[in-house]
Amino acid sequence: MQIAQFRAVPTLAGGVRVEWMTVSEIDNFGFEVQRKGQDDAGFSTLAGSFAPGNGTTQVPHEYSSSI
Repeated sequence: MQIAQFRAVPTLAGGVRVEWMTVSEIDNFGFEVQRKGQDDAGFSTLAGSFAPGNGTTQVPHEYSSSI
């Protein structure tokens, strides 16, 4: 998988909208957004952040998740 763009945009509700674009994907089931605070031992998956993938493709795809 090749990610071409990634950005995080604050929302008016105080959250963040994460947006990214892939150039290609191989057997991609999907994405989960994770976070790790400075004092956290590891990453945790954010509830409701799953974005379905597009399997195997050479076509660019745009994704987003509001967290």
